[in-house]
Amino acid sequence: MNAKTKKIFISSLAVIIFSIIAGFYYHNSRRVSVDLPPDSSAAEAEIAGSNLGFFYLKKYKDPQFNLKASYVRTAISWGIFQPDAPTYDGDGNVNNFKWDNSQEQLITKLNNDGKKIIPSIRTVSQGVKTGKNNWALYSLVEGVRNNQGNPITPKIECKKDGGTDYKASALPVDLTTNSDAQYAYSKNYYNFVKAAIKYFKDKGINFEIVVIENEMNSPNFWCGTPDQYIRLYKTAVKAVRDVDPNIKVADGGLQGFALDALSQDKNGQGIAFTNGEAMINANMFAIGDLANFHHYQSSENITRIISYLKDKNKDTNGKEKPIFTNEIGSREGSESGQEMVKKFAYLLMQDVRPIVWFSPNGAGEGNNDGALIDDNGDPIGQNLKAFITSTKFLDGSIISREDLSDENRNEFHFKLQEQEVTIMWVKQKPMKLDSIGSNCERYDYQGNKITSDSYTLDSSPVLVVCP
Repeated sequence: MNAKTKKIFISSLAVIIFSIIAGFYYHNSRRVSVDLPPDSSAAEAEIAGSNLGFFYLKKYKDPQFNLKASYVRTAISWGIFQPDAPTYDGDGNVNNFKWDNSQEQLITKLNNDGKKIIPSIRTVSQGVKTGKNNWALYSLVEGVRNNQGNPITPKIECKKDGGTDYKASALPVDLTTNSDAQYAYSKNYYNFVKAAIKYFKDKGINFEIVVIENEMNSPNFWCGTPDQYIRLYKTAVKAVRDVDPNIKVADGGLQGFALDALSQDKNGQGIAFTNGEAMINANMFAIGDLANFHHYQSSENITRIISYLKDKNKDTNGKEKPIFTNEIGSREGSESGQEMVKKFAYLLMQDVRPIVWFSPNGAGEGNNDGALIDDNGDPIGQNLKAFITSTKFLDGSIISREDLSDENRNEFHFKLQEQEVTIMWVKQKPMKLDSIGSNCERYDYQGNKITSDSYTLDSSPVLVVCP
């Protein structure tokens, strides 16, 4: 080998060695371990092992059971399970709930498919609006009589835009102000919740998380006062724990816009704000095991909201409790798909999980551009692809996470049991990305593989996946 050839060989070898070291450094340095604490309970470890889910899409034309998310949000509604006329056992407990119904069949099917079901238990049905079969709940419409023909007093009105809305939950007629050692604040409601949890447990369906009501700080979904919800929530928590203390019980999720205002200490933001503030001041988060919240605003305010919740979400000893969400959506128009991927990244970085992508009836409801399907049940391509990409790369046990963001770039690194994933996007000015390690692959948020060695990163998220 002459001197010139030797010089070229040494230079080439140096470039190769540098590239290997640089690739190794990029993917294996700057990492802070955030392992599960050694005293984590089995239930906490199981919840930590899965991250993503979706709201059951009853209009979806394709077989949605093939969506590879771990969790599915469904419902257990009083009006679906209640008998037309109750019969009682020797202890005065209702013993003829209607277990053979559409909600029970759906939960059983999802469970058989390997999904983890997160049910929302609610005192709601269309029967509550009409007064039919209304022996246990107050009516939502003034003047409606129960199925015995007797007026129900006091009548509870739930107004939405000046009218009534049966989507709101009503109060159990026997909800009291004094707690009973066995039934808490409502014998009928306690028996319903306990019977439902026991029924599914006896079928081999073990819920990890059970949610009580939905956006209970909004009169669109809860017709009672904050104090009445607190008593209902305490009753539900006792009923669930009396069957299975390993189940995590969560509140119904504070409405997002009110929560955003609360996190900024704004006043005069309407009844949802006032109700939410009253519930938090009544130590609502100390009652259950998890704090729940809903979010449709920009992904950029999530960190502030989670910080606020972590400050408020503590047990009676002041210990911080876990946070999850059974409803996130987007109102960012055509950019909603990438917004949802960003929300997943922000929330997983804050150890918020599970995370449920909300899309029950399509985008036509006017409040969720991030819907997975349209009003006809057809997939909304870019949103569905964003969801599939997220679940493919992020729905697994996270061993460690690290925030590598700087002034111009958001960058979050996750080490999962199966792979390592880095999600990044710029805040303002586009920037050029260098080549990645030979064993790694780069994808856009739609799941399309990026084959070019160099790439200009903009506000659209990109995922780097390494074995």
